[in-house]
Amino acid sequence: MVSYCENDVDCRRLLQLLHFGEKFDSGNCGNTCDNCSKIKTLVEKDVTESAKQLVELVKLTRQQFSSSHILEVYRGSLSQFVKKYRHEKLSLHGAGKHLPKGEACRILRYLVIEDFLAEDVKKSDIYGSVSSVLKVNESKAYKLHSGGAKDCFKGKCEATSARGSLVPGKFCAPQAGIPVQSQSEVDLNLSAKLYSALRMLRTVLVKEAGEGVMAYHIFG
Repeated sequence: MVSYCENDVDCRRLLQLLHFGEKFDSGNCGNTCDNCSKIKTLVEKDVTESAKQLVELVKLTRQQFSSSHILEVYRGSLSQFVKKYRHEKLSLHGAGKHLPKGEACRILRYLVIEDFLAEDVKKSDIYGSVSSVLKVNESKAYKLHSGGAKDCFKGKCEATSARGSLVPGKFCAPQAGIPVQSQSEVDLNLSAKLYSALRMLRTVLVKEAGEGVMAYHIFG
């Protein structure tokens, strides 16, 4: 859900149908979704190396940390939590500092979606809080490092002025010098509806989780 909301490049209908295992040609959208109506140009970018580094970093941290922590280490954070585990000493600390946070996050989420990495979700018996740590799918990780999965991280796609997105076989990256298109009233209404739907979903999940789980534990 978070990945879908953050993606402001790929066709919404393509993403929705892809989630349910169906194929859809974004050319048939006819610019009826907010993303297709903002498409500007084509750009190609290979992020295979970044994908390899993120998988390796999960291994270096012994598969015991969340995606947010992995991203902090990868982008060179010197936060107290990073220093607590001496992760600033790792060879891949700061390896992704050249990438915008959103871009690095989308690559990591793609690795999870495509099962190169798995999120192990756990609920605390004491506090009722929910947390997740990243685990490596060794068989798929081997294909990635051996070059067998390189095509998954390279391709031409539509790009907007300041965003990038990754879907199977595609990586979208920003194209310099393109003015930002103003958001239409329709886009604003859609954003409001999505936000309202997420709030309702969170309320339902909190009720289903039972006592001890607060709203900030979910989507927090």
